[in-house]
Amino acid sequence: MRRMLWGVAVIVAVAGLAWWQGAALKGVFTDGAHPPRQAAAISAPVPVTITQVQKSDFPVYLFGLGTVQPYRTVTLRSRVDGQITKVSFKQGQLVKEGDPLIEIDKRPYQAALDQVLAKKALDEALLANSKRDLERYSKVGTLAVSQQQIDTQTALVKQQEAQVNVDQGAIDNAQVQLGYTTISSPLTGKIGFRTVDPGNIVHAADQSGIVTIVQLQPIAVEIFRCVGKGRLVELLLGFHLVKRCLVGALVDLN
Repeated sequence: MRRMLWGVAVIVAVAGLAWWQGAALKGVFTDGAHPPRQAAAISAPVPVTITQVQKSDFPVYLFGLGTVQPYRTVTLRSRVDGQITKVSFKQGQLVKEGDPLIEIDKRPYQAALDQVLAKKALDEALLANSKRDLERYSKVGTLAVSQQQIDTQTALVKQQEAQVNVDQGAIDNAQVQLGYTTISSPLTGKIGFRTVDPGNIVHAADQSGIVTIVQLQPIAVEIFRCVGKGRLVELLLGFHLVKRCLVGALVDLN
């Protein structure tokens, strides 16, 4: 008797389960509950977006390890001896080409320039007097002076003219030395760690530099390793086919 009851119960359970699954698929429930999510997903339409086919470029990304190397790196050194009076930059600062960075005491070099300027003025005055004497000698001729005196005066004028040219060369050199007392940036870039402060004495013979500047734009990026040789070959072939492409690198410079 118990076996019969258990058999009837199993048959009723199987029949009830079959009816419930059928009702779930058709969306019919006696208790008014909403259909299961799985059934709703099966019966709901899938939205589709269409567009016209177009030909355009698309980015290709390759990730790898590499190094960043500036095209230009300059180590600034002093070209004259003297005491630093002013430092016009901060470590890590971006500077432009021509920006003044360091000033060295100008007074000795300004004094040297003034000295050669005065020497030239003196020699020019002597030259002017010698030219006037030569002009007088040439007018009177050998009636008042000898030919030897005329020749000597002519040589003296040429000698003093040469001396004036020497003075001009000394002036040019003194102006260059005075210009070296201001050290400016030779390029646009980022400045590094400075090794001197105002009050330090620098020499033209110093081997260590004052500061280093590196150029950041443009800059070289050397890739050591990329993702897959086949992918890289495919990318290079694509560059060859299009004949023109833009290549960029995202670099952290901090």
